Amino acid sequence: MATRIPVISLRKSATIALIKKSKVNNNNNNSEFASTLLIQRAPNLKAFANVYVFPGGNMDINGDGNQQLWYEVIGKHRVNELIESFNPNRHKTDLLRDWDETGNVLSADLSCRICALRELFEETGILLTVLKDSFDIQRDDRKLKCSHVENYISRNELITWRQRIRKDASQFAEMFLEYDHLIPDLLSLYEWANLVTPLNDPVARYARYDTMMYVVFLDSDDALNADIDLSECVDFTWIRFEEAIRKCCNNCDLPLIQRTAMELLRFSQFPVYNELHSYVAKRSSIGCEPQLGVKLYRKEWPQFVSLYPGDELYPRDGTGFIDLATVAKDYCWEMPLVGNRIVDESDFPTSNRIHIINAPIRYGFPHPRFELLDRLIGTKTIK
Repeated sequence: MATRIPVISLRKSATIALIKKSKVNNNNNNSEFASTLLIQRAPNLKAFANVYVFPGGNMDINGDGNQQLWYEVIGKHRVNELIESFNPNRHKTDLLRDWDETGNVLSADLSCRICALRELFEETGILLTVLKDSFDIQRDDRKLKCSHVENYISRNELITWRQRIRKDASQFAEMFLEYDHLIPDLLSLYEWANLVTPLNDPVARYARYDTMMYVVFLDSDDALNADIDLSECVDFTWIRFEEAIRKCCNNCDLPLIQRTAMELLRFSQFPVYNELHSYVAKRSSIGCEPQLGVKLYRKEWPQFVSLYPGDELYPRDGTGFIDLATVAKDYCWEMPLVGNRIVDESDFPTSNRIHIINAPIRYGFPHPRFELLDRLIGTKTIK
């Protein structure tokens, strides 16, 4: 019988990758590259202390899912139009399936997006909003015009609202009722990935997260400066994807958790801003599946293996459980016919790893650019 790890219930959460244009001083290349915002978590936190991550946090059904409040902010008819604009026929993960059959809670599709914008504001002070009169659901270009919210709300008022929202997530909606000419720009968020904490990840001792990740493109090369208040976050940086990986691999000048590094490596497949935008926009209409890493390890094994969706050993029921007694030891290190796995995976970064990624891309979700790690720290990637 398989030994099952005690299940810690998943916390619904959302995170957001802000992308802006970045010019590189290179006379031979006039392309505009993409940079993203990473924030450094405080050293006293239980999970992910000191590391750089994308902004985000846990969902609050009474705030992010408060149907009555958000109907007032956005309008019931416009809410329904928004949901339709997210392509209801795409492949939806369970996280985006409505969690309340009574119809008294806002759509999970919208609640996740609201959570991402609220957490971005709480952690960085960056409020992504548009004038209600200019909000066009039918617009083709979802790049967010980089408007300065201080033109409509004073800095002192923003600080006050930020403090109130930290204590009560429903105050995010109340803020938009107060400034009723503004609404959160929910259309600017592109669906990217559903990231799930593995069952035997070290952080699972404290909590496991079922996280929806979105991407927002700022139509500007101006950096929105984060207002770090030193409670949960102590620093921030705008950085190109490859540079972030290089700094992490160089004496860990920019500490990253494996999950953040994996997404940066995916983004780095498209270093040019417009190329990344085109890919993300197209991929978001397809939908996605949970990215739940499944780790295999037995005492007598010299290494351990992490499986990802598409691998021939990946459990098809989506539970993350696999009976190790049915897995031959040597089979894990042999070349699989269809593989999406990391062999001898440990803390990131480390050179003692083999990436096997000969599985087809599913739902347009690209494999990480592991070749970059091969060059930087000597890992081995097999396609």
